[in-house]
Amino acid sequence: MKRVSLSLSTQKHEALTTASRRVSLWARERLLELLADEPVQGEEVLVACLRADLGHVGSNLNQLVRAVNSG
Repeated sequence: MKRVSLSLSTQKHEALTTASRRVSLWARERLLELLADEPVQGEEVLVACLRADLGHVGSNLNQLVRAVNSG
């Protein structure tokens, strides 16, 4: 289990504790709702980077095979 901390101003903390008894429970539930509703940001960037890396590996493999076959 990992711990995540959150800093709030006194006013914001009071507003959250008025709305919910446990700020940690409210924050956890809200974050999990957001993660379930929205696609993971950056996933498309990761896929693009992996494709680029795979392209580089393929290019290197082609050069290696060409060198081996040329004698």
